[in-house]
Amino acid sequence: MSVQIALHAVAAPSFLRSAFSRASGNARRIRLGLTFVLVSCVALSAAAQSQLQQTITFADPPSLNLIFWPVILSATSDSGLPVSFQVISGPAVVQSNVLVALAPGIVVVEADQPGDSVYLPAIPVQKTATFIQDVLLTTSVIHFGTTQVGQTSASAAVSILNFTTAAVSLGLIPSSSTDFALVGSNCGATLGADRACTLNIAFTPKSPGYKSTTVAITATGGYVLPLIMDGTGGGPVPVLLRNAITSAFNQQGIGQTSPGQVEEVSNATGSAVSLSGIGPVGDFGVINNTCGATLTNNSKCSFYVTFTPTALGLRTATMNIVAGGVPLPLALAGTGVPSIAEIYRSSITWGGQGLGQSSIYEYDEIGNFTGSTITLSGIANVGDFGLTYNTCGATLANNTKCYIHVAFTPTALRVRTATMNIVAGGTPLPLTLTGVGVPNIVSLYRNSITSAFNQQGVFQTSAGQYNAVSNFTASALPLSGIGPVGDFGVTNNTCGAILPSNTTCSFNVTFTPTALGSRTATMNIVAGSTSLPLALAGTGVLNVAVLLRSSITWGSQGLGQSTIPEYNEVGNFTGNTIALSGIANVGDFNLTDSTCGATLANNAKCYFHVAFTPTATGTRTATMNIVAGTTALPLALRGVGVPNGVSLMRNSITSAFNEQGVFQTSAGQYNEVSNFTGNAVSLSGLGPAGDFDVTNSNCGAILPNNTTCSFNVTFTPTALGLRTATMNIVAGGVSLPLALAGTGVSNVAVLLRSSIAWDSQTVGQPAPDPQYNEVGNFTGSTLALGGIANVGDFSLTENTCGPTLANNTKCYFYVNFTPTATGLRTATMNIDAGGTPLPLTLTGVGK
Repeated sequence: MSVQIALHAVAAPSFLRSAFSRASGNARRIRLGLTFVLVSCVALSAAAQSQLQQTITFADPPSLNLIFWPVILSATSDSGLPVSFQVISGPAVVQSNVLVALAPGIVVVEADQPGDSVYLPAIPVQKTATFIQDVLLTTSVIHFGTTQVGQTSASAAVSILNFTTAAVSLGLIPSSSTDFALVGSNCGATLGADRACTLNIAFTPKSPGYKSTTVAITATGGYVLPLIMDGTGGGPVPVLLRNAITSAFNQQGIGQTSPGQVEEVSNATGSAVSLSGIGPVGDFGVINNTCGATLTNNSKCSFYVTFTPTALGLRTATMNIVAGGVPLPLALAGTGVPSIAEIYRSSITWGGQGLGQSSIYEYDEIGNFTGSTITLSGIANVGDFGLTYNTCGATLANNTKCYIHVAFTPTALRVRTATMNIVAGGTPLPLTLTGVGVPNIVSLYRNSITSAFNQQGVFQTSAGQYNAVSNFTASALPLSGIGPVGDFGVTNNTCGAILPSNTTCSFNVTFTPTALGSRTATMNIVAGSTSLPLALAGTGVLNVAVLLRSSITWGSQGLGQSTIPEYNEVGNFTGNTIALSGIANVGDFNLTDSTCGATLANNAKCYFHVAFTPTATGTRTATMNIVAGTTALPLALRGVGVPNGVSLMRNSITSAFNEQGVFQTSAGQYNEVSNFTGNAVSLSGLGPAGDFDVTNSNCGAILPNNTTCSFNVTFTPTALGLRTATMNIVAGGVSLPLALAGTGVSNVAVLLRSSIAWDSQTVGQPAPDPQYNEVGNFTGSTLALGGIANVGDFSLTENTCGPTLANNTKCYFYVNFTPTATGLRTATMNIDAGGTPLPLTLTGVGK
């Protein structure tokens, strides 16, 4: 059972301003510190086992400088039911989801979800907020950007805020830099309570290059408020035509010299400069060099760089050129390859392909590194494999490549093979081609999953069992019915509402028995008009003492810094109360809280959180030797200690985007970059990548030390299916790749399940299992929605669908069956979404 809570600072809404008006003293802005309080899980009573549990997920809020009183409380339950808030203790009020402190102090606020006829009540979750008074700056960093040498930038303002109850004396600890100056101020020697004053600062660089300094404002009470300032002095310096020559060299035969690549040095500084460092380095040489020991003003000199690899693989070097004392490093790279003719891929294999339908083409290339031009032959259609594109001719020049595209169009069923007998300068380069011809149908990889589940402890979830749906018809097909059924759930589902032609999607099925004995169900999958029933079976057995997670692994963590705690739990389903031991700190891993005691009652769970605080670099491991009754439950712990550096809050944003209509933009997903290196670092790479873009970014070109900047990523698919990209963020030379993924879906309205069937049910008695369904809108605009209503012997038990459905949203409803007569009972719920009929066929048997 879980509730996820995040806190976000906002300005005070008008309806709460009276709560902290001048009547109770001058308004105070307050900085917020957070701690977490969790309530232990309790055993389910026999009466409650017919209801569903609400599963806990918990994530920390973003790190924010919370200097405003009002705080938005955000909590969700995975049941979809609304969460409410109440102040348990402390000087604060809450209305809806807004928490406002009325005075300094400690406030305990609680999130609750009381449950309903389907779900058990959620365990309440409490958070403690400490509100304190403070003296602070409106910003701790000023970036002036680039200003020409000798010129003065526009001034930047920073305010000093006194949110204490008394006046404070102000002081200034200056810096030695003369590039930054105070150009205006309304601050005096003292600053009254609940008052602010402003400093205006400008940047006048005395010389070219990056400048930075730190000053500190002091205030009575021991306050020291550092203010970091930086900027760049602009001015002419010698420059290179290219800072790197890498892709131009490409692949080069061992011992063979490439053509020269031109480079230039330019001098527009106003005077002649000395010049050095132009010469051979590593596998790279210099020819046709017109550069001497000096370079006159307003002139250029040039030279050519060649590549002669001495070994296979990537070869790199840096030519350290210096012009007038200014370093101009020239990065060089190329790849050494054998001095032969070669083919990139000697075999290509396709999966199943519908008869008479052409696959997506596969790429291949031929390279010549022999030292001379060679003849080329044999690149042609062969068997069921045809060329769709070809840049190869009768000859191939030295140190060049040509490429081909090959597609597979099966003319018969089963495995189809052929060999394209390519000859390059007398060297045979056979290309083996293989594919499988299949009927033009839709199919299910496994029609039943039964023995794989074997025996499973009651209320424990099995490992997922793989299955897949394939479409080898000539057109895309709607796909429905892949979802939870009975005691069986679905995970790792790559299948959407549409399955394109000649593609396969996959999903895993899990088994969580809710009772002892044989448990069965059928997942009624429908692809197009083809029914693909999946029979499921498993056996629920008595449980033992279990550990939710037998291992916990953290990524890299700065030395001496604690990670976010990881959750774990111990469950006792042995039938008796058992002794419990071994839950304790071990090595670099420590408990942050625990509800586990010396014993654990039957059918109950206790939980604990473990954090990782590395004391040394490298992999750090330990084992927490937990014993429950007589059962050993070892918990393997692993993390990596690294020097304190830069980090990305989320290394990937994938499942959050889910399905998105093609050419429609999703809501933004939050991420942030943190710098704990000890110095300001440069920051780059935050920008569009494939179908993904950046919004609401407060990240600049420089990220100061001990600060965090944030940004949102949006997804606008340009095509159907899975869309991926990597945003290559670099902070201070450290690569922080952000993996992105989302699924583009057709701009249509869809129904999750087009048919629902119940087993036999006594006349006049409602079935015990109302069935879930949902309507999704991916059309690009809000749709009118109608037809979701009681029909025949089938009635709605819950419905979140209204008369309209916003774009890129879903609504859901539950339908139950109460037969009014014996025998087969059927009806159709004629749902209409913006003019699109979505009929839902309902079937049951009265007895």
